[in-house]
Amino acid sequence: KLTMGYQAIIDAYGVASYQEINPAIFTIITFPFLFGIMFGDIGHGTIMFLAGLYLVLKEMHFGKRIKSYEEIFTMMYHGRYIIMMNGLFAMYAGFLYNDIFSLSINIFGSAWEPNYDKMINGTGSSVINPEGMYGLDP
Repeated sequence: KLTMGYQAIIDAYGVASYQEINPAIFTIITFPFLFGIMFGDIGHGTIMFLAGLYLVLKEMHFGKRIKSYEEIFTMMYHGRYIIMMNGLFAMYAGFLYNDIFSLSINIFGSAWEPNYDKMINGTGSSVINPEGMYGLDP
């Protein structure tokens, strides 16, 4: 069930020949990871993850009547594991980006300290705090 959606994506590009490696194995991790890097947001990733999780948990309920639903819901139902994993990786990347619903949050603090005296005198702009040299910036 988990690999079926990814295999459909790979089959759209072409089927592997005899004695070739099936790239769907690598796609299971790299596709959601690259999606998370592109879409990194804790809030939107949570919504995607919860929507995918709901479809996974209600799999038996929706699976019995899948032919009676509209095409867009059927497509979402068949991609439920992809939606769930994409949301998980988007939450992870959003945590790294300090981003929730497109708003910056300051979880880790910043190593950047503006030096206004140097900015006014024209001798420099800002400095990095040497004690916090390895901090993360929001």
